[in-house]
Amino acid sequence: MALPSRPLRKSAHQNVVETPTKPQKDIDVLLGMGFPKTRAQKALVATGYRGPQLAADWLLSHVKDATLDQNLPREFVVYLCPVGKVQLELDEYMKKSLKECEWNGAHNYLPHVTLCSFFQVDDDKVCDLLEIFRIAHKELQLPLQVELDYFSSNNFIGLFVNDACANQLRTMMDQFSQLAKSSEIQLDGHKKQLHVTLAYQYQREDHTLLEALSKVINIKEASDWEIRIFSRDPRMNKTHTYQVKYSYQSELPDELNLTVGDFIYHDSERTCDDPGWHWGVSWLTGVCGLYPGNHTTRVAESKAWTLHQSVSITQKQSERPRRPLMSSYQRRSSQMLLQTQHSQNEETNNSLDNGLDLDHLYSKVDKSRHDRTQTPTQTSTMMSSRQLIVARHGERVDVVFGMDWYDHSFTDQDFYKPHDLNMPNTLPMRKSGSREWNQDSPLTQIGIQQAKLVGSGLSHEGIRYSHVFCSPSFRCVQTANEIIKGSDLKLNIEPGLFEWAGWYKAYMPKWYAPQQYQQLGTLVVYTTTVSTARYISGIHHNSINS
Repeated sequence: MALPSRPLRKSAHQNVVETPTKPQKDIDVLLGMGFPKTRAQKALVATGYRGPQLAADWLLSHVKDATLDQNLPREFVVYLCPVGKVQLELDEYMKKSLKECEWNGAHNYLPHVTLCSFFQVDDDKVCDLLEIFRIAHKELQLPLQVELDYFSSNNFIGLFVNDACANQLRTMMDQFSQLAKSSEIQLDGHKKQLHVTLAYQYQREDHTLLEALSKVINIKEASDWEIRIFSRDPRMNKTHTYQVKYSYQSELPDELNLTVGDFIYHDSERTCDDPGWHWGVSWLTGVCGLYPGNHTTRVAESKAWTLHQSVSITQKQSERPRRPLMSSYQRRSSQMLLQTQHSQNEETNNSLDNGLDLDHLYSKVDKSRHDRTQTPTQTSTMMSSRQLIVARHGERVDVVFGMDWYDHSFTDQDFYKPHDLNMPNTLPMRKSGSREWNQDSPLTQIGIQQAKLVGSGLSHEGIRYSHVFCSPSFRCVQTANEIIKGSDLKLNIEPGLFEWAGWYKAYMPKWYAPQQYQQLGTLVVYTTTVSTARYISGIHHNSINS
């Protein structure tokens, strides 16, 4: 009897920008790095689930964040945002109105239609929220026709959405709200007429000029519209957002270090006796402190939000190409990072004006954990004592390309053939055969560059070290070797540093031998501890050789 053919399925989510990574897989990677689960979840949510690398960078940059271990759920909101010609015209209007009039309430956000008020979601329920949204948006009869009507009163100027479209959106949000309750997420749909706010909370004398500027907008122009889910740090509530234009190195313990491109949540309710100084929280580090106001400029707070999901409502599913999603572990260029986190850079007002790279920003953060209340003398004393610098290995091949990378990279004749530019150009021979690489992964090209940058950074800071210890895994030896290149130090390979209980519970890989490393130009010595030697000889029969 012939097997029945597989029935066709509708492409229900073809026009959805989904969360790019598998949450549990990303959490497992961060747990493997040694981060607590609560911190791992907080970092992944804060970075929009865009991979463990970005989340790890966020965590390392927030080591001084006093709220890092507090239960502070992020605040979420759902907006309908224009994309295309109407969005560009709205952006142009916002720029002109800000230039020719004073700041008004509409400048706090990107052009949008509010579909619900801000609501809080615990970090461990964010994935549930996004899945619920995928279900709820199916209620929409796509494509929707979004039409706008101009409206102006004495203290408000805006564009109102046509009733047919607004009713469908309200129905969808009601469904979204009801489904969210099953996960104990409380959100309320927007009860007022749906509209795009062009101006409010402005000086009465600016009304005529704002009207003239707003009437230039061609609201009949065809444009795409997207429903977007954003989140923000709860500390942004009731604050103004400023972006750092000039860097500043703190001179007193209560001052913030300012990095160009960072955002500051300005606390207007907390005052400082020193003129020109203000209290604020750094978006980049989560640290609260004083900062010089003349080093910053006010911007829309939505620039510091995280975009979690986006779906078009004005195009049929078959007409809307699915946006490519990047690998969880793929190192991204600065433009790619910003386009992913803030949607398309040219289409929204939610990206950095200067195109700064998040990795570049995070790399500038002082990640030391010393107490900010210490005096300069105390800090100097602490720095003069013996220090232990701990570094994790660089990006590894098996994490980026999967555990089956070996099967795709070696021919039947055991010849290595890289299939990606991020893979090593060559791999040295192993006495036990190339299959050992499957258990002892090398670094990617980016991993090598990461290690070089760490070494360069330590050298630039004038940090000198007398002894270097590393795990016997090939990736760790590669990392340590790149860090100390140019010095006359030898690598002390300590098997006790290998995470055998986490990665290989049944056996130990056959490590590369010292003489083999020497053939590669790396000077190493083994310093096996008694406990490790007993573990290797007493429990496993694989000795440290190849």
